[in-house]
Amino acid sequence: MALLGTMIKSLMAALLALGALALPAGAATFSMKRGLNLDRWVTWPTEDKWSDRRAILPYPEWRKFLKQDDLK
Repeated sequence: MALLGTMIKSLMAALLALGALALPAGAATFSMKRGLNLDRWVTWPTEDKWSDRRAILPYPEWRKFLKQDDLK
């Protein structure tokens, strides 16, 4: 009987340890600020040009149209 009690206690300790690991972690905080969205393209290339470096590299495309004075 003593062996059974020891097994139950060690099983409970293992379950408690796993339960503590399963608790959700604290979320990271961030602050949102206004600014330019760098993820936007003005015109998307067609799918057949997605592997072409010349079609993809001007990303983000808004840099073609904005001048330094527009950012002030």
